[in-house]
Amino acid sequence: MPLLLVELPAMLEQDVSLQVESDVPLCTKVEASKSYRQKPKKGKAPKPKKPVPVEPGVSVQLKPIEILKTLGLAMLPPRHVRQHLASWHWALVRYGYLIEPASKANSPLRTNELMGDYRYHHMTALSEAFGVACALSCAQGWLASGVPSSGFVHLPIDFDYLIGPGSTPLPGRTAPVKARMTANAKRRPDYLIVAEDGSRGVTLLIVECKGTSKGPATAIEQLGSAMHQLEGVAFMPSPKPNVSIARHAYAALVSKRGAAVRLYGVDPPEHDGQAWVRPVLPSRQSMQSLSDMDIAGRLLLPSPAELAGRALRRVEDRVVAWAGAGDDAQDSDIQSLDREESRFGDVVGATSSLTLPDGDAVEVFTGALLDAVKAATDSDDQRALAERTRIGHAVKDADDRRLGADENREQAASHIDEDGLVLRIKVTKGRPGRSELPS
Repeated sequence: MPLLLVELPAMLEQDVSLQVESDVPLCTKVEASKSYRQKPKKGKAPKPKKPVPVEPGVSVQLKPIEILKTLGLAMLPPRHVRQHLASWHWALVRYGYLIEPASKANSPLRTNELMGDYRYHHMTALSEAFGVACALSCAQGWLASGVPSSGFVHLPIDFDYLIGPGSTPLPGRTAPVKARMTANAKRRPDYLIVAEDGSRGVTLLIVECKGTSKGPATAIEQLGSAMHQLEGVAFMPSPKPNVSIARHAYAALVSKRGAAVRLYGVDPPEHDGQAWVRPVLPSRQSMQSLSDMDIAGRLLLPSPAELAGRALRRVEDRVVAWAGAGDDAQDSDIQSLDREESRFGDVVGATSSLTLPDGDAVEVFTGALLDAVKAATDSDDQRALAERTRIGHAVKDADDRRLGADENREQAASHIDEDGLVLRIKVTKGRPGRSELPS
């Protein structure tokens, strides 16, 4: 059944599940695929590793609002994420109406029959979007399962914004580990996910996301191609510290007739290093652009330790920007924000609203826990990290992440994540009248 706008909040709040199909027979098919066996036309590109099943297996329970939030933020440039986070809301309405309401709690994520109305490149774009949403949601879940209880898994970072032109080497002391495009690589993977722990350091997960509506055979060919892309970025370790980098490839299969989303996954094995490095938090004044080259003209990224520190600084900026308190943690104004109470503590933020031609009104509130904003702007890094850890534990341990009771729950949805960021979307049924939309 088509999903009406007024029904969207309730659908976004339902509990669904995603499970990765990954076993030896699948890996055998990927290894035998034409795309995996195909040799590069030019140059000596790195050879793909032999695919193995993702271990441990991935099965995550979450809400559609979380899946679509992951998609919306992943598709934005980092600058937009830091300074205009509300722009990711397009993903809720753009893809939310294609999700079938769950028949019971933790049913598999399903699309409805409206998917079949999309044709050609429109369907290609749609399946790719679901591929990114489901792949990154499961990749984050897999990474979180191995993170200590005090750890955090942060937003995916698109490699397109991590790798770019530059002419000068990285200033300061020589980093023990560096990342760069692999020699002769023509393609690279999609995303990097950073997980950090206050005492043990950081682990990095490289993810390639695929999506199709053409069937399992196409998904297998996509995974074969993804195995080549995963080798396009190398993290070069030295004895101190040893670093282990995980790489995952996922392919989502969506049905044109509406059905459960199938997600296939493979994992090229990594044998070197350890899973954690200690983050190095840079001062905000000393952070340089990621555009340095070595003497041979190859792009250099900071070490995983420095990259982890940059990720933490980005989290701080994201909290401030999401609450509407400023562009980053250095430029914040908490006093001007609206404040309200919640069962997790005081929340600060701002509300925007829009009246549609049919008279329905959509109200969106974005904010953050006041304690999370204060932690982001705290000059004492250790104290700030401890406060973020406390907030993360409080939210992660909560059975219900809604901010509080709502007298009209079927038309309002709210969510808080482990960084203390808050989203509430509410639809009020109205009478057709004058639209606030531009003509």
